Amino acid sequence: KHELARMAKHLAPSALAHLMITTELAYGAWTAAGKLGTLRHHLAVSRVLAAIKADGEVIEAAMLAGLREAEVGVAAQDLTAILGEEAAAAIDEIGGGVSTVWRLSARLERAAEGADGGAGAGVAEEGGELGASRAEQLERQCQIMLAGCDDPRSIAIALASRLVSMRELYGAMVGQQLGVNE
Repeated sequence: KHELARMAKHLAPSALAHLMITTELAYGAWTAAGKLGTLRHHLAVSRVLAAIKADGEVIEAAMLAGLREAEVGVAAQDLTAILGEEAAAAIDEIGGGVSTVWRLSARLERAAEGADGGAGAGVAEEGGELGASRAEQLERQCQIMLAGCDDPRSIAIALASRLVSMRELYGAMVGQQLGVNE
């Protein structure tokens, strides 16, 4: 919590205070649900976003992403009562966009691999001619992602989450090579 506050010094004092309330809310919800690994992941994602000086709503949305889907006992009215109507709505919109980004990402990955029984053709048709270069295909996939996302800040959260996951995998791999995780 203190490290996050130190990294988020770019926020206005009121936004920083709001972020600390959100941190306590996330800590309580994820801890009560027994999901400490999830809590650690969300805190790490929030730290990445704070390091790139993302706005407070994005950092808060990263911390609370998946709370409703995880059914940890935090209802929409609880978020609104604790965080305020405007902040809760913004966080909900950004957080909902993260789920959309993950679904689109998975679909585009399957389409690129041709593994989902024809959806690859649909994406290729959306993107144009089938003989396009790999760079053009990636550009089209990025455009599809952005078009399917209501708030582009959701993509920043999804990318930060992937970065944290890659760091965790790398740490586990290095630990295994050194015999630390055995």
